[in-house]
Amino acid sequence: DKNGEIDHHREQYENLKWTLERKLEELDGAAAGV
Repeated sequence: DKNGEIDHHREQYENLKWTLERKLEELDGAAAGV
């Protein structure tokens, strides 16, 4: 159904956002370590 599909997309979006935030933090840490 439509709602299940939306929830699925939202879950994927949240995972992607979390992964990007983690990568940005790692880059910030690496830049600060230089």
